[in-house]
Amino acid sequence: MENKGDQRKISILLVDDDEINNFIHTIIIEKALANANVEIVADLNGKQAINHLKEFKNKDPGGFPDYIFLDINMPEMNGWQFLDEYTKRKLDAVKHSKIYITTSSIYNGDVAKSNTYPIVKDFLSKPLTMEKVKAIFKD
Repeated sequence: MENKGDQRKISILLVDDDEINNFIHTIIIEKALANANVEIVADLNGKQAINHLKEFKNKDPGGFPDYIFLDINMPEMNGWQFLDEYTKRKLDAVKHSKIYITTSSIYNGDVAKSNTYPIVKDFLSKPLTMEKVKAIFKD
């Protein structure tokens, strides 16, 4: 975590196809973290997020988001497929990003499945709250 005096922007990519959740989560994250830079790719789904991250790999591997908040249920490429593709393509060669599952799923199988991915740091139920965000970034 950043030193309290360090005001480097913390980059966060929201990978969720729900515009309302993205809007709410952006507000919550920005209120919880003064130095947050939240990014959403328009109409984001897993496939678009992979393409977006491939651009970083090709141009600036160090420019990867610090954190990725990933929904499971999305069209075209769901969160599990995103994780498989992300891992297969070794998109984050410097292992910079921390991935958090953010989902409305309460299915225990999803929690267990998220634990099979070493790159997933935690499984968070939607909606994000100030408390959840602050817990991720506390020292």
